[in-house]
Amino acid sequence: MTRRNDSKPDNANLTELNYLGRSYRFSDQLVDSIFYQKVENYWRKYYGSATYTLPFSDSRALSVYFNMYDTKSSGEARAGDLDNRIWSLSTAATLGAHRFIIAHQEVSGRSDYTYGIDGLSTVLVANSIQCSDFNYQGEKSWQARYDLNMASYGVPGLTFMTRYIKGYGLDTAFTDNGKAWERNIEARYVVQSGVAKNLSLRVRNATYRSADRGGDVEEIRVIAECPLNIF
Repeated sequence: MTRRNDSKPDNANLTELNYLGRSYRFSDQLVDSIFYQKVENYWRKYYGSATYTLPFSDSRALSVYFNMYDTKSSGEARAGDLDNRIWSLSTAATLGAHRFIIAHQEVSGRSDYTYGIDGLSTVLVANSIQCSDFNYQGEKSWQARYDLNMASYGVPGLTFMTRYIKGYGLDTAFTDNGKAWERNIEARYVVQSGVAKNLSLRVRNATYRSADRGGDVEEIRVIAECPLNIF
């Protein structure tokens, strides 16, 4: 059984970060990107993604999304002893007002997936959501998601979303098969006209449960987004 690395990161200041990469659109259906990052005395990181969309009509389409990171500590290893990979693959089916998503995500290697320094350090993977990124050492997770666009029912700007993620196989100090789950429910409205046009108002409830990592979390978030045109 591989145990999670609990070494404390060094709080020394970041001195140098370099990254390069490219995104390329092969066609209207296929887009990919590849990036490399080196953070002095922290890690080197590779990131890759690909998106493929197969449209059947104006209101029906099938999309596939792939994301992955490969991280290895370097130099003084101030973020801890890292040598891990995290990837996700998701499929989305759009049928008029309805969208269904199934996603799978895995972490392998040594330590949790680590982020927090600028430059491709976020978690652009399918199961990174409100309370958990499902990025613990050894963790595998599945997601089922449903979106509803009420424009098709005469209420443009109003959408609903719900998703459920189940994680398993977490490595902790006590088990190599820890479990977790999270559920999100959201309603969002985007103002369609007037002075407040494009103002987005969102209410989201999140529930997270894990006896092995993270404990019990209950959240309600109210999010307002107001676009500003300054040019």
